[in-house]
Amino acid sequence: MSEPFEEDGYVWEPGSDERAVAHLRFDPDHGTDLTLINAPWALEVGKPWDVLYGESLWGQPWSLFDVRCRSSQRAANSRSGCEAETFVTGVHADKEADIAFTDLAFGCYGMREWLTQDVETAKAR
Repeated sequence: MSEPFEEDGYVWEPGSDERAVAHLRFDPDHGTDLTLINAPWALEVGKPWDVLYGESLWGQPWSLFDVRCRSSQRAANSRSGCEAETFVTGVHADKEADIAFTDLAFGCYGMREWLTQDVETAKAR
């Protein structure tokens, strides 16, 4: 991903049913930030996770790898700030090595003029 984006959803530890409200923010220059609301399992600053699962409000799965809790505010509604080394959307995976691509698609736009001109004109350019 090369464009920054933000999404709301839910995050949980693999194997757990305890989901936390989450706000995910990605910026290619600054990485992936994750804010968790009322996640009792994410209150300890410095706590690491190999992987956390998530899902956007519209149902898109997330996998966050090498996650660390960098801040925690305890109040009536707790709030934890975390950062993830790697963020993958579209799949829940236990490890980065489990992710494989079976298909690749790409598009080229504006090629009609180039493909339909004669060879001598193309060489002259």
